[in-house]
Amino acid sequence: MPIARLTYNPGWRWYDDWREAMGAGETCLRRHAGIVLSGHLHLELGDGSTMDLTAGDAYDIPPDHDGWVIGDEAFIALDTEAWRLFS
Repeated sequence: MPIARLTYNPGWRWYDDWREAMGAGETCLRRHAGIVLSGHLHLELGDGSTMDLTAGDAYDIPPDHDGWVIGDEAFIALDTEAWRLFS
């Protein structure tokens, strides 16, 4: 199974840093699933709910979300879906 290693540095935000490159609208329209190795990522979902991911968390993020790194540590995760963005 292909796995992508994601590294988002402090200050990274999907809307500011990836939206234009992905040719997307206001939110990421891709699903993500994986496990967090380090850092803290805050997500806001299209339905208004939020998620916070930290080291050791397994996640399944539905399409329609924005996210950003919280704190001074890079967010690092292994993601089983993100590789599709670049294939």
